[in-house]
Amino acid sequence: MRMKLGLGLLMTVLLAAQTPEAVLGSALHQERVTGNLQAAIDGYRKVLASKGVSRSLAAQAQYHIGICYEKLGSQEARKAFESVVNNYADQKDLATQARARLAGMAGAPQGVRTRLLWDNAIDLWGRASADGRYLSFVDWSSRDLGVRDLVTGENRKLTNIPPWSTLQSEVEASAVSPDGKRIAFTYAHYGPSKDKGPELHVIGMDGKGQKVLMQGGGLDYVEPHSWSPDGKWIAAAVVYRNAAGEEDAIVLVSTDSGQVRRLPVKDKQWPYNVTFSPDGKRLAYSIRPSGTTVPTLLMRAVEGDGNTETVVLNNAFMMGWAPDGGGILFSRERGVTHDLYLLPVAAGKATGEPSPIYSSSDVGNMPAGVTTQGALLLKHYNRRSETLVLPWNGNSMAGNAPAFSMAGTGSISWILGNGAAHFSNDGKRLFSVTPALAIAIREMESGGERTITPQLKSWKAARWAHDNASLLVLGTGADGKSGVFRVDDATGKSAMLAELPKETWSFTPSRDGKTIYHGTPRKTQARDLATGLDKTLLEGARGGNYDLRVSRDGHRLVVRSSGGIVIVDLRTGQNQEIYRRPEASSIAIWALDWSADDKQLVTIVRPGGGTEKMESWIFSPEGGEPKRQPNPPELRGLSFSPDGKYVATTSQTQRFQVWALENFLPAKK
Repeated sequence: MRMKLGLGLLMTVLLAAQTPEAVLGSALHQERVTGNLQAAIDGYRKVLASKGVSRSLAAQAQYHIGICYEKLGSQEARKAFESVVNNYADQKDLATQARARLAGMAGAPQGVRTRLLWDNAIDLWGRASADGRYLSFVDWSSRDLGVRDLVTGENRKLTNIPPWSTLQSEVEASAVSPDGKRIAFTYAHYGPSKDKGPELHVIGMDGKGQKVLMQGGGLDYVEPHSWSPDGKWIAAAVVYRNAAGEEDAIVLVSTDSGQVRRLPVKDKQWPYNVTFSPDGKRLAYSIRPSGTTVPTLLMRAVEGDGNTETVVLNNAFMMGWAPDGGGILFSRERGVTHDLYLLPVAAGKATGEPSPIYSSSDVGNMPAGVTTQGALLLKHYNRRSETLVLPWNGNSMAGNAPAFSMAGTGSISWILGNGAAHFSNDGKRLFSVTPALAIAIREMESGGERTITPQLKSWKAARWAHDNASLLVLGTGADGKSGVFRVDDATGKSAMLAELPKETWSFTPSRDGKTIYHGTPRKTQARDLATGLDKTLLEGARGGNYDLRVSRDGHRLVVRSSGGIVIVDLRTGQNQEIYRRPEASSIAIWALDWSADDKQLVTIVRPGGGTEKMESWIFSPEGGEPKRQPNPPELRGLSFSPDGKYVATTSQTQRFQVWALENFLPAKK
């Protein structure tokens, strides 16, 4: 009897739970609390389909279907609100609200559109949930993992990293699971804790259940990109380092056991945006083949012969899969912007030609994910750059109005670090790297300008030749050989001057033009152009360099590296370290040049973790503590005119944003 009463009571509870009121309450919870908009829509549709549902409840369900579709950016929102107005006019409050929503949509585009989701974003290192509701990011105020509700605008911290001064560790790249309940993220260690190496962690969206999935084993860096649709595997790009050097690869990491499957990548190149197909059977990603900046789109099976890659398309940067798995979205550079294309695919192969997606926006190459509703979320740095020539008073650039400005690049970080603008040795001309990766040359006396494009496959740094008659450019020629090329300053024609290793970071010529000083991550050398022989000037951890500058008298070479500043006496071969970056420090030196009289070394320094308070540190070549001056936070790169009256630098401002590109996929047939 008790059993029968218990079952009867259970049936009563279950029936009550299925009442229209209960289903509506559950759907509202999905919409407002969990943010699962598609589940909420399904719930509201169940309310509408319920027998005997009141008109009041039905109107609420129909109205909230419109709200959910509006949040998802779907044109279905219009239909839902029209249904409220046309079918539930007797529910005056909701009908009035629906009319207001429709009025707000008046004149809205019916086709492809862009929608701003997060203006002035804190960070752009994360990925979005499949429903487009949440975006992970790094909260740089504490270096913790954060999550942004893209509908309500709420930010939450999910981790509690020890202060930087204690551990020198931080959260970096991250990716949200398909169900929006977990986030995988990189936990990187620096300073005293750097021996721990990078780690791959996972944590619940509620900030609970954090655990380590991957660490050690020669791992030098890990960056999670996507989850398998069932949430059982994480695809990540990694760097392994051992005695033989380093290798970039893809790993699949089990979210349950931490098992790691290592997948080699073509030419050991870094894989961008490694993304599972909607059915979880394949991975698609892009690489930039050695010696070129043009991306190649690749695909591989997850199971079976997973080590076999297929080149799908050249000049294609992976942006995401279409929700039905029948196509891959990729971007292609066109000048300084990027266009979006859809490539039809099936069974791991292209099944047709790519078709362009017409949009008024630059899609770039920083996707945050494709939602199940078919919206492509895009991240933009929105950098604005120009070369400024500022008067120099011997102490500071701050507060000086520019003598003139030129177009400057804002997207090529290594060029900015080495200086995107340089005075010629005689001070009569100035070059500036333009946004289109061309070189604008200005005649200082007349103010005339012309632009040339180096005839190279790719390039990453430029200097004036010692005689001011041409430019020297570090790059890769059409034959795939890398090194320093002499580039005609009128035509852009290029000829190899010195073949150098492809991993060369920086270079500069001697004052007499007989030597090229160049450096890799761990070595600085001098190439005798007559004999072709190299002489090592610095070697080891502090021997690598970001920038090289020869003094005006030609006797000294200053090397700027991540570890500090070293001056090499070119006559004796002796070197002197004038600044060593403390181990437990976030100080970064971003630019350096000799003053006109060789009595000062002027730098641009980030003294802390952020760029809000930048400084100029002015060193004596003989050593000692630098003189510190406030510096405008937007300036990058330094080049002083030979007369000491001016300094060329690049002003760079940026405003992080996250956008959604919607209604662009072709209608299903």
